[in-house]
Amino acid sequence: MPHEWITSSRSQYLTTFINPLGAILKDSGALESVLSYWIVDEIIFEYNVKHSNFKFLTDKKSDPFDQSQSNEDQKYSRLDTILLWSKDKWYHRVETLYLENKDKLDLISFKMIRVKSKEFAYEIYHRLKADEASFEELSLRYGQGPEKRIGGKCKIQTSESIPKILVESVKKSSQGDILKPIPYGKQFAVIEFDQWQSAQLDEKTESILLQSEFESWSKSIINYILNHILILN
Repeated sequence: MPHEWITSSRSQYLTTFINPLGAILKDSGALESVLSYWIVDEIIFEYNVKHSNFKFLTDKKSDPFDQSQSNEDQKYSRLDTILLWSKDKWYHRVETLYLENKDKLDLISFKMIRVKSKEFAYEIYHRLKADEASFEELSLRYGQGPEKRIGGKCKIQTSESIPKILVESVKKSSQGDILKPIPYGKQFAVIEFDQWQSAQLDEKTESILLQSEFESWSKSIINYILNHILILN
């Protein structure tokens, strides 16, 4: 429960250091990001104390005061520690979480060309179907997303993280099929379906489940802080 994790010392820190800046942080849209960062810092300290492991603070690879260390190294050190903390807290529920969310964890890989116009998306679709140009060529020339630079290839994603209309389309498709344009946010996308991987309870899936649990828990802590700790005018 949030109130159990918000100890008196944590509450005092929030009221002393965050509350005076709360209104400014809220108006700038940064308040929740600041609280999220603070929660992660508290979790890292909590985990290291519990396990008597101060690697994050003393190991050269993950020392935040080591100027030779890249921001990327620090980020991964923080994420690794959060994952270890989450394992301590929720690993006993991983199998249950997997069974509850299995349909949402299937992995989909695909290529995509995004454009603003539905009509232009259909023009690209017909050119692909007629083999007038390769997907990579049309992606580089017309694509409006960051994936255009790598031939339209998108990172493999869970079925929950992409539009439902795309999920339904690829379920009926075979590898290499070019799908008719679909709405994708405020754009329209032409998709080349690559692969559908049914979820397995492996290390990667465990990490996804634990990360999802941490994010939900973190949001509940932030909501508690906003409703019970901080006084924002």
